[in-house]
Amino acid sequence: LCAVTSVCDDHMIGYRKFCFFKSWKVIRRTLDTATMLQARTSYTMSNQFHLQMFALLAIFQVPKDFEHWKQTQFDVIIKNDPLKSDKHVSAETDGNTENSSNLKNLTGKKLSVKERRLNARKEEQNAKDKFVKIQRIIKETIRMLGGYCHSTTSPSPEPELKNAETDVEMEKEEKEKNSEANHDHDHEDESANRDIVLRFLFESLRKSELCIGALSALAHLCKYKWNGNLLRLDQVIENVRKTNLKRYEACFKGVAEDIKRKFGWIGYKQTTQPAIDHSSDFNHLVYFVSAVSDILSALCIDQETDAKNESNKKNGMQRSFSFVRKFIYDANIFYVLLLVITSRSTAFSNEAKDKEVEDVKLIACFGIARFIKFDSEAQKQFNAWMPRIIDALKHLCQNHVDTSYQEMALSHVIYNACFQPVNQENIKVLRTQSVEHTLDQIHRQMQVTNNRR
Repeated sequence: LCAVTSVCDDHMIGYRKFCFFKSWKVIRRTLDTATMLQARTSYTMSNQFHLQMFALLAIFQVPKDFEHWKQTQFDVIIKNDPLKSDKHVSAETDGNTENSSNLKNLTGKKLSVKERRLNARKEEQNAKDKFVKIQRIIKETIRMLGGYCHSTTSPSPEPELKNAETDVEMEKEEKEKNSEANHDHDHEDESANRDIVLRFLFESLRKSELCIGALSALAHLCKYKWNGNLLRLDQVIENVRKTNLKRYEACFKGVAEDIKRKFGWIGYKQTTQPAIDHSSDFNHLVYFVSAVSDILSALCIDQETDAKNESNKKNGMQRSFSFVRKFIYDANIFYVLLLVITSRSTAFSNEAKDKEVEDVKLIACFGIARFIKFDSEAQKQFNAWMPRIIDALKHLCQNHVDTSYQEMALSHVIYNACFQPVNQENIKVLRTQSVEHTLDQIHRQMQVTNNRR
């Protein structure tokens, strides 16, 4: 596991080989075998095995910045390869033998300005094609690790999102797979234990020392709606809750225990500021907030595409993710994020810099704002926190330091809680807080701040 993680981590060729050889089958078999041994013998999976599996599942990240990817991967691995002139090496790494732009350099002839520009455009287009291709490969790998399979005998429908861009990408992936995977004659049914990865990650939450690693891996696999992993995770939680309630309770109790052990927040009143004494605890908080916010942002309900999508309702594929949301409430995750965005900077570790504290709060605000959008239950719980939110907002306005980012983030949270959709109860509480002057002051600060939006 460590070797595979080292080879594939942020490496375009490693990603491609992992997908080309369908290595997710090996991951499924490994977890299936380990689970069977743990159930039938006295052997148990060690924490080192869990952590290394978490690391492997978390390395698959879809690159978004083309320039950064080109500078760190394409230019280093492909363009500046000293053996690029070798056709065999080029075919292995680049996937083709498009080296006509470099053959002229080997002849010793001096290229004209027009030829150099033409070669530069060809190289740029080649890099963009490789960038799009590696994105499709990573997306495919994430979907397969989450439990998607091309051949299945299961009667349950596969989660699919009706999106024109997704359909086009799927067609390209199918064509590419048919053209490249002719050597693979393994036609085994992939539907068996296809949820083993998500089930392994969810059940790992029973151990408090493994919560951060499991949440981070879940966030990497489920933070995109288009791959259907979040819906499959919701189905896994539903199955565990119906078949083994004690195991489900152990999972959310493990998360709550980790929060209490690291932060000491559970049991405090809302008016009590949390105290983080060590920088290690603050780093733990950073990983926790980042992972949870990714999951919460994927749980966002969009009124147009989700709440009113009759076709998904008829097919039994509503994307409300009710069991994931229920788990977030049971494990006090929503409570912790609300406590983070309403706590003052002095409540955190003295060693933590103000910029790092601000970044954590912004990430938490983004996740909460997406989570409570069109969610009546979350907005109902937010109602009790409204006075504390307004107090934190007023404190930021009185600070001599430019806190415009945090002010805008909190304002966005309040907007989604009160007006997405219109919630009369929250608006009633908002009117009692005399927030008009504060909002006007924030608007004036936006006109003179150096921060660009």
